[in-house]
Amino acid sequence: MGMVVCSMKRMGMDVFNMKRMGMVVFNMKRMGMVVFNMKRMGMDVYSMKRMGMVVFNMKRMGMVVFNMKRMGMVVFNMKRMGMDVYSMKRMGMVVFNMKRMGMVVFNMKRMGMVVFSMKRMGMDVYSMKRMGMVVFSY
Repeated sequence: MGMVVCSMKRMGMDVFNMKRMGMVVFNMKRMGMVVFNMKRMGMDVYSMKRMGMVVFNMKRMGMVVFNMKRMGMVVFNMKRMGMDVYSMKRMGMVVFNMKRMGMVVFNMKRMGMVVFSMKRMGMDVYSMKRMGMVVFSY
């Protein structure tokens, strides 16, 4: 079958090595955590049941995704682009943190409003679609 299973009772841990799939699964029962190491895809997946959180580490893309189910929030950390994206479903809000540009964008869907915070320019721009209005704050 091309699969090796190692059960460590004292550590409360199981390891599944699926050679054909190029995948290793670590089941850490005491921590309530499962780790999937996918070598072919260059990707790790961490499933933390107690925290209600799943982390995707995409090494080739230089990207980490945090899916926080309890908070209703997804965070994309894009190292190569020097950018973070925070998607807050409950608040109906998306935040783009562009580190290289020194700029933060808040997209507030429920309010129909977009805020551009430009640190280097010392300027904020508020775009209010419903009111048909753009405000520049220096």
